[in-house]
Amino acid sequence: MTEQLDLISWIADDPTPVECPAPSLDAVRLIRIDPARNMRRFYDMHFECDLFGTALLARQWGRIGSPRGRLRYDAFTTEAEAMQALAKLRKSKERRGYRSGE
Repeated sequence: MTEQLDLISWIADDPTPVECPAPSLDAVRLIRIDPARNMRRFYDMHFECDLFGTALLARQWGRIGSPRGRLRYDAFTTEAEAMQALAKLRKSKERRGYRSGE
């Protein structure tokens, strides 16, 4: 019980505030539609922040119109690293036939 109280007082006394990256307008939506292959895919990327101030690159992908899809969060120590990862992923997806959508 005393350990829990010590932890709570340590958190309350911590002078360094947790700063979340500023919300950015760098949300990306990519789509790939190929009727000959019955392909209708989307790939979304945007930034979020967790409770500890870590910059997260959220990626969601799947079939357009499907209620399900995949979701993945990648953590980065700085917003600049997350921006570089987003740019790299975007180039990779565009090489595979995705284009900006909606």
